[in-house]
Amino acid sequence: MRWPRVAGFLLVGLVFQAVLYLGYVRLVAPGHKAIRADAAFHETAPQDIELLVCGDSHPRSDIDPTMLSDRTVNVAIGGEHYLKTWYRMRALLADGQHQVRALLLPLDAASFSSWHAENFAPEYVWGRYVDFLEVGRVRGTPFAYVGRALKAHVFPFAGELRTLNQIRTKRFGFGEELPLGSFGSLTPAQRRATALEQAKEHFRDADVMDPGLRWAFDQLVAWADARDIPVVLVAFPLTRWYDQWVVRSGARERVEREVVAPLLADPNHYYIDHHDIFGRRDELFADPHHLNALGRTLYSRHLREVLAERGVLRTAP
Repeated sequence: MRWPRVAGFLLVGLVFQAVLYLGYVRLVAPGHKAIRADAAFHETAPQDIELLVCGDSHPRSDIDPTMLSDRTVNVAIGGEHYLKTWYRMRALLADGQHQVRALLLPLDAASFSSWHAENFAPEYVWGRYVDFLEVGRVRGTPFAYVGRALKAHVFPFAGELRTLNQIRTKRFGFGEELPLGSFGSLTPAQRRATALEQAKEHFRDADVMDPGLRWAFDQLVAWADARDIPVVLVAFPLTRWYDQWVVRSGARERVEREVVAPLLADPNHYYIDHHDIFGRRDELFADPHHLNALGRTLYSRHLREVLAERGVLRTAP
């Protein structure tokens, strides 16, 4: 009688596990912006993509693709970093239905900072793209990511109170709104304090050249080079309030020395440094380092002109 009871207990556990798994996959995960953005890409992206914009919240908030060309596609989403971008971009293009003419990536002072390099929550969403075991090997901690892989593919619902709170508040992965408001409406003291707070989050006690992020960035560039696809690297606009802390961190100098300089030896690589283009126009920013709607419009127009001058864009908006 003992073994039938054990088998029954296991069966009940498996059924419970399956219900929780399917409930999470069908009710929670589809609301994440990465999954929604992927669906939009497959539904609306042209087969011949003149410029594919990938990356984090900077290209997401600062570039209006409709103002660049009618064949520019922006798949960047807030919260991505190079590891996520590397795997997600390959997944989007895996069916071979789209041809990319040029690839645009962010290359900011904080692009390689380790401050959020370990962030893959919710693991189920990012596990659709990311090979967690490979990431562990790249980072030199092959067993540290086994738990993430199990959570992504077997127990996506475990420890998801944070995700449920994001759904409730429509923030982070489960929000969609682009940055609004005007940073310029704050007092100088408030601007300085806000910039310092965010700069501390991005640079304090962080490795400004995280090896995992650097590996993923190199994979992105190598992928494009193998296909003779031009790579456009953009340092996006920052307020002077935030930039003063970037200068103190030394991150920009290191990125330009270790990453930008070697890349520019290849004429198929372009570096556009716009970090100070709106440095004293706080009314164009929603926060210390993201443009608002007006800033996005003005910057997209300017970026269009720069990319056209360099021959990256040839079609009209």
